[in-house]
Amino acid sequence: MSAEAEISGIINDIKEKTGIDITVYDAEERLIASTAAVPHPAVKAAEEEYEDGIYCGGGNCSFLFSSPSGAYVGIIDGCDRTAKNYAYMILSLLESSLTGGEKAHDRKHFAKMIITGEAAGAKLKKLLFKNSSLNMPCFVLSIFCEAEKQKDVLDFINHLAGKDDIALEIDKNYLAYIRFTEKNEGDYQSAMDFAQMLRDNIEQELSISVKVGVGSHAKNAFELASSYYHGQSALKRGLFEGSSSDIFSYREIVIMRMLEEIPEATLKKYLDILIGADAKEILGDPEMISTAEVFLENSLNISETSRSLYMHRNTLMYRLDKIEKVMGLNIRRFSDAVTFRLILMLYRRLRY
Repeated sequence: MSAEAEISGIINDIKEKTGIDITVYDAEERLIASTAAVPHPAVKAAEEEYEDGIYCGGGNCSFLFSSPSGAYVGIIDGCDRTAKNYAYMILSLLESSLTGGEKAHDRKHFAKMIITGEAAGAKLKKLLFKNSSLNMPCFVLSIFCEAEKQKDVLDFINHLAGKDDIALEIDKNYLAYIRFTEKNEGDYQSAMDFAQMLRDNIEQELSISVKVGVGSHAKNAFELASSYYHGQSALKRGLFEGSSSDIFSYREIVIMRMLEEIPEATLKKYLDILIGADAKEILGDPEMISTAEVFLENSLNISETSRSLYMHRNTLMYRLDKIEKVMGLNIRRFSDAVTFRLILMLYRRLRY
């Protein structure tokens, strides 16, 4: 089948399912196919005018896409945000259908180039012209596991990723999971909730322990590397500090950096106000702190924490009661839990 016939079949299928009229021209402005009774006029715009592969003008939204046979311009009605979102979707469908399995391999390769910084600036723009499906809102998880377990974990998260998300090996200990949020709107989970679900599934299905760093939200592919860097920074800091937690958020790293910019003498003065001498007994006890952190991670849920720690409910209640008795903080209450978390961050910052 010729490229023209294949493109025509794809856009007619999209029109049937969405009602959106699409016109396609090749790089020489030759009409390739159209679902509209009157084809959209060819777009007179240079490649550099396409912001993230999309250009709006004359009441229409146009997009660049490619196939093994060449480069093309697709055009749909509208110039608003909705039209742009449809353009991204149609662009992704066209490229995916035209390039098949080879494109899926390239998509992972391109994603790794972006995450590692190999593709940036003009090179990144050129890369996105070839694979615009990467240029969508997402967040990135950095996953740490033992080197000998990495293949099993990668195979598992690749299965979970399916066709929409991307799972990658970064080096012998680190994997990355790119979660595209718009493609998963029907199954929405916050980044932290998704990271917890991923970690729990790996442990339950494979009996392998992993640590996960949660990166910042990326609006497009130009922020993909930053999202991974933020998640990995949070993860590496957690590993360095020997935290009992398995999930680390970049937001906490930002807070820690804020605290690091405050003189230690000032932080010590505030911490001394917040805690008494007896509180150091709790803060210096790894078992008590581990219990408290898991309790906070489980949204102050007694039953979930007991299951996570394989701890009898009465033992958990005893430890929470002891924290309340010694520190005057009932961390079953949200406000006291926030105060406790801040105190713990200050305590670790000052390394008492």
